Amino acid sequence: MSEEVTINKKTKSSKKDLKNNLEITENLNSQCNNSYSFEQASKELDEIISKLENGNLNLKDSVDLYEKGALLIEQCNGTLEKMSGVITIIRDKIEKSFVCKTKSDESID
Repeated sequence: MSEEVTINKKTKSSKKDLKNNLEITENLNSQCNNSYSFEQASKELDEIISKLENGNLNLKDSVDLYEKGALLIEQCNGTLEKMSGVITIIRDKIEKSFVCKTKSDESID
């Protein structure tokens, strides 16, 4: 019977831990969602990497920083994808403009 109590206590504790981790994740998500410019997010990632490589953090702080870094990477990747799309649009406009000018130059001859 004492095993059952221990198991129940562990279960309650781990449910509480999961709830706390979910709250932390939601908090980090709200902080990271477009609250940083690409440059700020990149700088913050560099700082996180340095802290993690240093190895002076406890496990919980390491995991929290790792999670924040993952969210920042997600944000940076999203920003890069958007900017890639913008560059494609600009390039296409330039190419169309060049093709139109070339054809109009040929009709003048």
